[in-house]
Amino acid sequence: MNIISLRLAEYLITNYGMYMNDIEKEAIDHIRTTRLMDLAGKHFSYDDRNVLRQKGLLSTKPVVLELANLGQDNLMRRIGARIINDHTEEIRFDFCPDCGRLLPALGAKCETCIPQEGFVEDLLFSN
Repeated sequence: MNIISLRLAEYLITNYGMYMNDIEKEAIDHIRTTRLMDLAGKHFSYDDRNVLRQKGLLSTKPVVLELANLGQDNLMRRIGARIINDHTEEIRFDFCPDCGRLLPALGAKCETCIPQEGFVEDLLFSN
């Protein structure tokens, strides 16, 4: 599997996340939950963690924990690479017509080319 950029991985997961398998989804949820727990800065009791496990936000499955141990960025790159390898025919890339940059989501406006003045008005009142 080829290594892909984090930006491409984010694009693929945002737009084609339906191709993630259950283990990949669990690993992403596990990483995000543990990050939020760390940010909360409080001790989570066994009961708290058990509730998160029951909701599917934390896992004890070895295969999920193995993926989660890769870290969020590496896991996203791995998932993105698998999606692009397994679903090449279904994937469409959306590039900015002005600068050629990969857009963050299908149909999104380019962050680089959006004029700064009138930006809010353009987003609110454009057809």
